[in-house]
Amino acid sequence: MTISQPPTVVPLTIAINTAISGVLDMRYWSAGFVLIPSAWTAANLGFKLCDTSDGTFTIAKDEYGVPIQIASISTAESFWYQFPEPQIFAGHFVELWSKSATAAATTDVNQAAARSLTVILK
Repeated sequence: MTISQPPTVVPLTIAINTAISGVLDMRYWSAGFVLIPSAWTAANLGFKLCDTSDGTFTIAKDEYGVPIQIASISTAESFWYQFPEPQIFAGHFVELWSKSATAAATTDVNQAAARSLTVILK
């Protein structure tokens, strides 16, 4: 018999004129999606990790030193984007980060208005 936990929906916000969301607790999940709204200031979505919920978050990078990110986000309509696995789910606490579209760049892209993101974790 397989026991499966039901998915959990977590609302997050990136405040106006900022680039970082609230904290997402990833300790009990292994897969997920994020809904990016159509009203999105053009940017990729990166990830900042920390081992505590109130510590200093730093950029999650891959084995080549490039920020882990979701690229090519549409600004024309809302879409669900899958979290990079397993890299992001190995982190305990995550902030979603609106970042420059250049792959290796670590520049914030502030959102022009508050952006409501929906995360589904499984």
